[in-house]
Amino acid sequence: METFWFVVLAAMFAVYVVLDGFDFGAGIVHLLVAKNERQRRITL
Repeated sequence: METFWFVVLAAMFAVYVVLDGFDFGAGIVHLLVAKNERQRRITL
């Protein structure tokens, strides 16, 4: 039963990351790549 709940939680987390992946990626990348306000707006 513990394995079942672990698989359910892992699947839910994986689906969340896949569906929200663009937001996470854009949020992290804009801090590293964008040099000015215009580039930040383009990235986001």
